[in-house]
Amino acid sequence: MVCLEFRNFVLCSFLRKSFILFCVWASLWGASYAQSPYVTFHGSLSLSDEFYSASGIEARRPGNQSRGMLNANLVLFDQIQLPFQFYFTTNQTQFQQPFNQFGLNPRITKWLTLHGGYFSARISDLSFGDLRLYGGGIELTPGNFRLKILYGRTKNAVSSDSLRNMPGTYKQTAFAAQLGYGNESESFINVNMSHVYDDTTSLNQDAVTPKPAENLVISNQFGIRFSRYFSMKGELGISAYTNDLHSDKVEDMVNRVPAFFFTPRISSQIDGAGIMALNITPSEYWSLGLNGKWIGPGYISSGYAQMPNDIMEFTANPSVRLFGSKLNIATGVGFRTNNLRDNKLNTTKGFTGMASVDYQMNSLFGVNFLYNDNEVKSDNRSNLSKVSNIFNMFTLSPRFMFQGMGGANSVIVTYSYQDSQDKNMFLQQNSDTTSGVDPVLAILQQSRNQTRSFMAVHSLSLPTSLSFSTSFFYTNTTIPNASIKIININENLSRQFLENRLGLTLGLGYSSTHYVSTNGQFIASFNASYSLEKYGSVNFMLSNNRYKGNSETPGYSELQGSLQYTINL
Repeated sequence: MVCLEFRNFVLCSFLRKSFILFCVWASLWGASYAQSPYVTFHGSLSLSDEFYSASGIEARRPGNQSRGMLNANLVLFDQIQLPFQFYFTTNQTQFQQPFNQFGLNPRITKWLTLHGGYFSARISDLSFGDLRLYGGGIELTPGNFRLKILYGRTKNAVSSDSLRNMPGTYKQTAFAAQLGYGNESESFINVNMSHVYDDTTSLNQDAVTPKPAENLVISNQFGIRFSRYFSMKGELGISAYTNDLHSDKVEDMVNRVPAFFFTPRISSQIDGAGIMALNITPSEYWSLGLNGKWIGPGYISSGYAQMPNDIMEFTANPSVRLFGSKLNIATGVGFRTNNLRDNKLNTTKGFTGMASVDYQMNSLFGVNFLYNDNEVKSDNRSNLSKVSNIFNMFTLSPRFMFQGMGGANSVIVTYSYQDSQDKNMFLQQNSDTTSGVDPVLAILQQSRNQTRSFMAVHSLSLPTSLSFSTSFFYTNTTIPNASIKIININENLSRQFLENRLGLTLGLGYSSTHYVSTNGQFIASFNASYSLEKYGSVNFMLSNNRYKGNSETPGYSELQGSLQYTINL
């Protein structure tokens, strides 16, 4: 049955779709030869077809899927660059962004870049950063002058579903800009602006429909280099956010703010934020970094998918290099707190400390040590939301390299220990009495989790291009009233043929998990890659995953494969 399914995958599915993909490739391949002193074209094209089947469980992915990805750059007159991207898959979705996306980012000379279609661009830490736009933009960077203007849609309208309790999403549009001057690696100043707003007409209102919002952020970003040893960078921002665009306008403020920027309403809020970083490097052998951040509880930047607010934190990161850089020591200490305006029941404070030591004794032996400590505590002793978390971790990892067994050997051994505690003083005090607090709940709120891990990896490379890689992994996690043990063993065998144009890799693995009962899992994989030199490369992958269950969890088997063609144009 497995062989029949795989044969159908190769002979039917791939051939059925390969003609269309070949036409795309042929047109681009022809363009790659259209080189002249005035026009050059280069990039990469990847075409793949994937197969999946499962028995014993419900399929967790589509049975067959084709993909195409193109990254290309067209250069005109050695001055105008037209980079563009295209991504295609037969599996599409209408949620947020469509899967099939096309973007064009032409770079004209060294100081002008245009954006069209789907693209991503960053303005600053406090204004606009990680949203993907569908629209257009321009970036001007002649000399030390900078001008960025971005405009586009960040979200599609998705209707709410009251039966599934899905609130829906408004169509959202963003406008962002930056005007600046100076060398950003030395001294500079930027003025940034971000305006993100929902289209109130894109959704019909019902019980689960969210409130449409509007956000305006303006920030000043700067950097100063006082000398070769001391520099400072920072950003100060102010945010205005409307929680409900259907709320009434604040008439006294409407005439003071241009309507195309922001409309003050009774549901609007305003707050500020600031970031500062100092770098001290008096020597090439040691340095010190000091960082501070203050973000008000009402500061919101919709130019980021998520931006935490109501935080104040300070960090210091000294580092030193000794013995000709053989010994590298990096440390860090930080403090964080919230409830900046004392308008919450709890104030949560956090502390973090880190130390990393790496020593390369010689070409044969090296060792790395890492320690990390994190603590989070709140000051409310009479509330169930009391927080007291402690997390400690250290890792010791020696490494060895030597000649033996006919080839070059590499061995890495790692031991790791993690200890986390979650304490709740209120429940602890009451669980010792007859107050009626559920002891199980008290245990969960006062839990201590410990994890011990051991990993060893050995690699052997022979002059014949034959190589072996063996890995062993063991972890033991202890939680209240339970213990979880995981063992994983893997072996990979690789060999090159036909003057290294053909590479074959065979992998075998077994993992075992013990929690109440023991479950086992076998994984076998095969990978073949063949280089067509200037005509690209072909890669074939096939893997089988067999899970051995028990009376409570039935076993299952999964087979998946892919055939991929890649070429540099």
